[in-house]
Amino acid sequence: MIQGYAGIETLAVEAGESDNPRQSMPKAFRSVTYRISFFYIGSILIMLCAYPWTQLAGHDGSPYVLLFSQVGIPVAAALMNLIIIFSGLSSCNTGVYGGSRQLYSMANEGLLPRSLNRLNKQRIPYAGVFATAVAMSVGTIMTYLAPDTVYVWITSASAFSAIFIWALILVLELVNRAASKDKGASFHYKMPFWPVLPIAGLAMLLLAFIAIAISPLTRISVFAGVLWLVFLLVYYQIVVAPKVRAENTPLRKTPVKDY
Repeated sequence: MIQGYAGIETLAVEAGESDNPRQSMPKAFRSVTYRISFFYIGSILIMLCAYPWTQLAGHDGSPYVLLFSQVGIPVAAALMNLIIIFSGLSSCNTGVYGGSRQLYSMANEGLLPRSLNRLNKQRIPYAGVFATAVAMSVGTIMTYLAPDTVYVWITSASAFSAIFIWALILVLELVNRAASKDKGASFHYKMPFWPVLPIAGLAMLLLAFIAIAISPLTRISVFAGVLWLVFLLVYYQIVVAPKVRAENTPLRKTPVKDY
Protein backbone atom coordinates (compact mmCIF):
# COMPACT_ATOMS: atom_id res chain seq x y z
CA MET A 1 0.00 0.00 0.00
CA ILE A 2 2.71 2.47 1.00
CA GLN A 3 4.90 1.62 -1.97
CA GLY A 4 1.97 2.20 -4.32
CA TYR A 5 2.05 5.93 -3.54
CA ALA A 6 5.72 6.32 -2.63
CA GLY A 7 7.16 9.07 -4.79
CA ILE A 8 4.17 11.39 -4.71
CA GLU A 9 6.47 13.88 -3.00
CA THR A 10 8.33 14.10 -6.34
CA LEU A 11 5.74 16.71 -7.34
CA ALA A 12 7.66 19.23 -5.26
CA VAL A 13 10.77 18.65 -7.39
CA GLU A 14 8.90 19.92 -10.43
CA ALA A 15 8.78 23.39 -8.88
CA GLY A 16 12.37 23.92 -9.98
CA GLU A 17 11.52 23.26 -13.61
CA SER A 18 8.22 25.11 -13.71
CA ASP A 19 7.95 28.57 -15.28
CA ASN A 20 5.37 29.65 -12.73
CA PRO A 21 5.52 27.32 -9.70
CA ARG A 22 3.23 29.52 -7.58
CA GLN A 23 0.45 28.86 -10.06
CA SER A 24 1.24 25.38 -11.39
CA MET A 25 2.20 23.60 -8.17
CA PRO A 26 -1.09 24.13 -6.28
CA LYS A 27 -2.94 22.87 -9.37
CA ALA A 28 -0.71 19.79 -9.52
CA PHE A 29 -1.21 18.94 -5.86
CA ARG A 30 -4.96 19.42 -6.08
CA SER A 31 -5.10 17.27 -9.21
CA VAL A 32 -3.24 14.40 -7.52
CA THR A 33 -5.48 14.65 -4.45
CA TYR A 34 -8.62 14.48 -6.58
CA ARG A 35 -7.32 11.54 -8.62
CA ILE A 36 -6.40 9.53 -5.53
CA SER A 37 -9.78 10.29 -3.98
CA PHE A 38 -11.67 9.28 -7.13
CA PHE A 39 -9.72 6.33 -8.52
CA TYR A 40 -8.48 4.80 -5.27
CA ILE A 41 -10.85 5.67 -2.46
CA GLY A 42 -13.83 5.80 -4.83
CA SER A 43 -13.09 2.40 -6.36
CA ILE A 44 -12.72 0.82 -2.90
CA LEU A 45 -16.05 2.36 -1.85
CA ILE A 46 -17.79 0.91 -4.92
CA MET A 47 -16.19 -2.48 -4.30
CA LEU A 48 -17.31 -2.58 -0.67
CA CYS A 49 -20.83 -1.64 -1.76
CA ALA A 50 -20.86 -4.67 -4.07
CA TYR A 51 -19.09 -7.16 -1.77
CA PRO A 52 -18.64 -7.41 2.01
CA TRP A 53 -15.00 -7.10 3.04
CA THR A 54 -15.07 -10.60 4.57
CA GLN A 55 -15.84 -12.08 1.15
CA LEU A 56 -13.08 -10.05 -0.50
CA ALA A 57 -10.58 -11.17 2.15
CA GLY A 58 -11.20 -14.83 1.29
CA HIS A 59 -10.84 -14.29 -2.45
CA ASP A 60 -7.54 -15.53 -3.93
CA GLY A 61 -7.45 -13.26 -6.99
CA SER A 62 -7.72 -9.52 -7.42
CA PRO A 63 -10.90 -8.04 -5.89
CA TYR A 64 -11.19 -5.76 -8.92
CA VAL A 65 -11.26 -8.80 -11.22
CA LEU A 66 -14.01 -10.24 -9.04
CA LEU A 67 -15.97 -7.00 -9.29
CA PHE A 68 -15.62 -6.78 -13.08
CA SER A 69 -16.67 -10.40 -13.44
CA GLN A 70 -19.75 -9.70 -11.34
CA VAL A 71 -20.87 -6.88 -13.67
CA GLY A 72 -20.40 -9.11 -16.72
CA ILE A 73 -17.02 -8.10 -18.14
CA PRO A 74 -15.43 -11.36 -19.36
CA VAL A 75 -11.98 -9.86 -19.98
CA ALA A 76 -11.62 -8.51 -16.45
CA ALA A 77 -8.27 -10.19 -15.81
CA ALA A 78 -6.77 -8.91 -19.08
CA LEU A 79 -8.12 -5.42 -18.40
CA MET A 80 -6.61 -5.33 -14.93
CA ASN A 81 -3.26 -6.56 -16.26
CA LEU A 82 -3.29 -3.73 -18.81
CA ILE A 83 -4.04 -1.19 -16.08
CA ILE A 84 -1.22 -2.60 -13.94
CA ILE A 85 1.22 -2.33 -16.85
CA PHE A 86 0.37 1.33 -17.47
CA SER A 87 0.54 2.01 -13.74
CA GLY A 88 3.98 0.41 -13.59
CA LEU A 89 5.22 2.47 -16.54
CA SER A 90 3.94 5.65 -14.91
CA SER A 91 5.68 4.70 -11.68
CA CYS A 92 8.93 4.05 -13.55
CA ASN A 93 8.68 7.43 -15.27
CA THR A 94 8.21 9.12 -11.90
CA GLY A 95 11.15 7.19 -10.47
CA VAL A 96 13.47 8.20 -13.31
CA TYR A 97 12.45 11.84 -13.04
CA GLY A 98 12.70 12.13 -9.27
CA GLY A 99 15.81 9.94 -8.97
CA SER A 100 17.77 11.80 -11.64
CA ARG A 101 16.99 15.20 -10.13
CA GLN A 102 17.93 13.98 -6.68
CA LEU A 103 21.25 12.65 -7.94
CA TYR A 104 21.86 15.95 -9.73
CA SER A 105 21.20 17.95 -6.57
CA MET A 106 23.33 15.68 -4.38
CA ALA A 107 26.20 15.83 -6.89
CA ASN A 108 26.09 19.64 -6.80
CA GLU A 109 26.27 19.56 -3.02
CA GLY A 110 29.28 17.25 -3.03
CA LEU A 111 27.41 14.25 -1.67
CA LEU A 112 27.98 12.25 -4.88
CA PRO A 113 30.54 12.34 -7.71
CA ARG A 114 30.42 15.55 -9.76
CA SER A 115 29.92 13.57 -12.96
CA LEU A 116 26.27 13.08 -12.02
CA ASN A 117 25.47 16.79 -12.40
CA ARG A 118 26.11 16.90 -16.16
CA LEU A 119 23.40 18.48 -18.28
CA ASN A 120 22.62 18.12 -21.98
CA LYS A 121 21.52 20.87 -24.35
CA GLN A 122 17.95 20.64 -23.06
CA ARG A 123 19.23 21.22 -19.49
CA ILE A 124 18.31 17.66 -18.51
CA PRO A 125 20.64 15.84 -16.06
CA TYR A 126 21.29 12.97 -18.47
CA ALA A 127 23.96 11.40 -16.27
CA GLY A 128 21.48 11.12 -13.41
CA VAL A 129 18.81 9.77 -15.77
CA PHE A 130 21.19 7.09 -17.02
CA ALA A 131 22.30 6.13 -13.49
CA THR A 132 18.69 5.93 -12.29
CA ALA A 133 17.68 3.80 -15.27
CA VAL A 134 20.60 1.42 -14.66
CA ALA A 135 19.63 1.05 -10.98
CA MET A 136 16.01 0.32 -11.95
CA SER A 137 17.20 -2.26 -14.49
CA VAL A 138 19.23 -4.01 -11.79
CA GLY A 139 16.09 -4.17 -9.69
CA THR A 140 14.21 -5.74 -12.59
CA ILE A 141 16.91 -8.40 -12.99
CA MET A 142 16.71 -9.17 -9.25
CA THR A 143 13.01 -9.85 -9.69
CA TYR A 144 13.91 -12.93 -11.71
CA LEU A 145 17.17 -13.96 -10.04
CA ALA A 146 16.26 -13.59 -6.36
CA PRO A 147 12.57 -12.75 -5.94
CA ASP A 148 12.37 -14.11 -2.39
CA THR A 149 15.62 -12.78 -0.95
CA VAL A 150 17.49 -9.68 -2.16
CA TYR A 151 14.56 -8.15 -4.02
CA VAL A 152 12.31 -8.49 -0.97
CA TRP A 153 14.87 -6.64 1.13
CA ILE A 154 15.12 -3.81 -1.40
CA THR A 155 11.36 -3.35 -1.72
CA SER A 156 10.98 -3.59 2.04
CA ALA A 157 13.61 -0.91 2.55
CA SER A 158 11.75 1.34 0.10
CA ALA A 159 8.57 0.99 2.18
CA PHE A 160 10.50 2.00 5.29
CA SER A 161 12.10 4.92 3.46
CA ALA A 162 8.69 6.16 2.30
CA ILE A 163 7.43 6.34 5.89
CA PHE A 164 10.69 7.96 7.00
CA ILE A 165 10.63 10.59 4.21
CA TRP A 166 6.95 11.44 4.66
CA ALA A 167 7.40 11.77 8.42
CA LEU A 168 10.44 14.00 7.90
CA ILE A 169 8.49 16.20 5.47
CA LEU A 170 5.63 16.61 7.93
CA VAL A 171 7.96 17.40 10.84
CA LEU A 172 9.79 20.02 8.76
CA GLU A 173 6.45 21.44 7.69
CA LEU A 174 5.46 21.92 11.32
CA VAL A 175 8.83 23.35 12.34
CA ASN A 176 9.32 25.70 9.37
CA ARG A 177 5.81 27.14 9.38
CA ALA A 178 5.93 27.67 13.14
CA ALA A 179 9.34 29.39 12.88
CA SER A 180 8.20 31.58 9.99
CA LYS A 181 5.08 32.59 11.87
CA ASP A 182 7.18 33.67 14.84
CA LYS A 183 9.30 35.83 12.51
CA GLY A 184 6.26 37.39 10.89
CA ALA A 185 6.86 35.71 7.52
CA SER A 186 4.18 34.00 5.43
CA PHE A 187 4.04 31.13 2.95
CA HIS A 188 2.63 31.41 -0.56
CA TYR A 189 0.91 28.02 -0.21
CA LYS A 190 -1.80 27.88 2.39
CA MET A 191 -2.17 24.74 4.49
CA PRO A 192 -5.84 23.95 5.15
CA PHE A 193 -6.79 22.92 8.68
CA TRP A 194 -3.35 23.86 10.00
CA PRO A 195 -1.85 22.21 12.02
CA VAL A 196 -4.37 19.36 12.20
CA LEU A 197 -3.48 17.71 8.88
CA PRO A 198 0.30 17.38 9.48
CA ILE A 199 -0.26 16.04 12.99
CA ALA A 200 -2.89 13.59 11.72
CA GLY A 201 -0.49 12.50 9.00
CA LEU A 202 2.26 11.82 11.53
CA ALA A 203 -0.17 9.81 13.65
CA MET A 204 -1.18 7.66 10.68
CA LEU A 205 2.45 7.12 9.69
CA LEU A 206 3.19 6.02 13.25
CA LEU A 207 0.34 3.51 13.06
CA ALA A 208 1.63 2.26 9.70
CA PHE A 209 5.13 1.83 11.14
CA ILE A 210 3.79 -0.11 14.13
CA ALA A 211 1.75 -2.30 11.80
CA ILE A 212 4.71 -3.25 9.59
CA ALA A 213 6.94 -3.73 12.64
CA ILE A 214 4.68 -6.25 14.34
CA SER A 215 3.65 -8.16 11.21
CA PRO A 216 5.90 -11.14 10.36
CA LEU A 217 5.34 -10.52 6.64
CA THR A 218 6.52 -6.90 6.66
CA ARG A 219 8.84 -6.80 9.68
CA ILE A 220 11.81 -7.23 7.38
CA SER A 221 11.23 -3.69 6.08
CA VAL A 222 12.18 -2.28 9.49
CA PHE A 223 15.49 -4.16 9.59
CA ALA A 224 16.25 -3.38 5.94
CA GLY A 225 15.41 0.29 6.46
CA VAL A 226 17.56 0.61 9.57
CA LEU A 227 20.48 -1.02 7.76
CA TRP A 228 20.05 1.42 4.88
CA LEU A 229 20.06 4.40 7.26
CA VAL A 230 23.22 3.05 8.92
CA PHE A 231 24.83 2.71 5.49
CA LEU A 232 23.96 6.32 4.62
CA LEU A 233 25.33 7.53 7.95
CA VAL A 234 28.60 5.65 7.46
CA TYR A 235 28.87 6.95 3.87
CA TYR A 236 28.38 10.51 5.07
CA GLN A 237 30.97 10.20 7.83
CA ILE A 238 33.57 8.61 5.54
CA VAL A 239 33.04 10.46 2.26
CA VAL A 240 31.23 13.73 2.90
CA ALA A 241 32.14 14.86 6.42
CA PRO A 242 35.94 15.03 5.75
CA LYS A 243 35.31 17.34 2.77
CA VAL A 244 33.14 19.61 4.86
CA ARG A 245 35.67 19.79 7.66
CA ALA A 246 38.54 20.41 5.21
CA GLU A 247 36.77 23.30 3.52
CA ASN A 248 35.41 24.55 6.85
CA THR A 249 32.40 25.86 4.96
CA PRO A 250 28.87 24.54 4.45
CA LEU A 251 28.19 22.47 1.38
CA ARG A 252 27.60 24.62 -1.68
CA LYS A 253 23.94 24.95 -2.46
CA THR A 254 22.94 25.12 -6.12
CA PRO A 255 19.55 26.68 -6.88
CA VAL A 256 17.05 24.21 -8.24
CA LYS A 257 16.42 26.60 -11.15
CA ASP A 258 19.76 25.52 -12.68
CA TYR A 259 18.05 22.43 -14.11
